Amino acid sequence: MLGDTQQGQGPVAGGRLTIGYWQIENNPWIPERSIRTLGSEMRLFFVGSRSVDFIADTAPDLIRPFFDVNNRIQSAFLVAAPGIATGSINGHANVSIWGAEVNAWKNIYYDKPGTTVAVDLMAGFRYLNGNSNLDLSSNSVFNQTIAADSAFASFAGNRLLVMDSFATSNHFYGAQLGIKGQGWLIDYLRAEGSLRLALGNTAQDITIAGSQVRTFANGTRAISNAGLLALPSNIGNHHTNRFSQVPEGDLKALCPIGDHLTFSVGVSALYWNRVLRAVDQVDRSLDITQIPNFPFNAGATATGLGRPGIPSTRSDLWVVGISFGVEVKW
Repeated sequence: MLGDTQQGQGPVAGGRLTIGYWQIENNPWIPERSIRTLGSEMRLFFVGSRSVDFIADTAPDLIRPFFDVNNRIQSAFLVAAPGIATGSINGHANVSIWGAEVNAWKNIYYDKPGTTVAVDLMAGFRYLNGNSNLDLSSNSVFNQTIAADSAFASFAGNRLLVMDSFATSNHFYGAQLGIKGQGWLIDYLRAEGSLRLALGNTAQDITIAGSQVRTFANGTRAISNAGLLALPSNIGNHHTNRFSQVPEGDLKALCPIGDHLTFSVGVSALYWNRVLRAVDQVDRSLDITQIPNFPFNAGATATGLGRPGIPSTRSDLWVVGISFGVEVKW
């Protein structure tokens, strides 16, 4: 279903670009004929945006369920029903992530004469950006004639558009340390493993918006600054800061061809804790006195509970990738 926590999982294309400058030492015992001793790098990576779309427009009965906190019962907002209205429900959700880092590396060990192992240390700065959106809408076209005893009699000939929007952004800024080990196994085959740990702050924003547009039978329109799940108690921008850890591990096999070209294949895993996702910020418990154009809230008394609220639910993000790379040195 739309908004399921599985929506951000599964294979997605991405890429990583690294640009660096290194001081080297001549080393005739390895295929590259030189070993890096001191340098800096800039890395940029991205994961392709992943999205899910949903539409329901064929069923004769369509509702948007929620929990009515005023009466402590399950309830629903009607979108379509025989004899009352035809309509549709639409949804769209997407997530995206990218990041950049700047690091300085220093070789602290390699064996000589003859070289089979090298160890490097790193210090640097890392930035990560993770965004997600969830948009829900329903569109109802009410019949020209509706039974006079129906709660929807006043909607005859009307059109009602209801929109809810939830968006989250996560911006991580942190310092990081790392270590890398290299081993020359056989001629023209090198194994490389690295670990990085970034510690810092994740600046987080939740933006919630909602609206209803009711078009009456005479063509006039009434616009309300509230939807169904996005109501005055949770609409707006909400900012927080959280301490976060971002570890990353890489394991590669590299095949140098001559002095300037290296092919590689590897696997990497990145973890980012306490991330906000849009699908987790929906509160389905509603004070019905806040819902515009809801015929069953007449006479209801506001609860003062501030529902829907802002869950601020956080989850952990994993990015696991298999990479194929080409390195060019000059």
